Amino acid sequence: MRRVGVALAVLVVLAGCSGALHEQPDTSIDDTGDGQFTGEVVPEAPPNATAVNYTDERVQANEYLREVVRKAGNESADGYVGVPDSAVEETKADLAELPLYTIEESESSEYDWGYYVRYEGTVVRVVFAVLD
Repeated sequence: MRRVGVALAVLVVLAGCSGALHEQPDTSIDDTGDGQFTGEVVPEAPPNATAVNYTDERVQANEYLREVVRKAGNESADGYVGVPDSAVEETKADLAELPLYTIEESESSEYDWGYYVRYEGTVVRVVFAVLD
């Protein structure tokens, strides 16, 4: 009986984690810790999203953003880049300059929220999170 309880607890925790990248971002986060970019190659940007080019000065302004887009784009897989806590506030300010595609703009659940960047013929969806 105890094994069932432990297994159920693990499933609940995992279920909560699996939806984290699909939820709307919390732009009111004030506390700082280390941050993390996640980049994911996607077939296309949402029809009503603005995908910026990798060469755009707003993308070029942040070394961590550039790195995650390159990693994901070159490997055609998910890329992860850590951002030290000393650079989190500057990173958040840099991202505020980019168009963010939100769930409210979505006409279907086919697309996830994030920043969309075009890199060498691919589209990379980028998400930034401040870690506790």
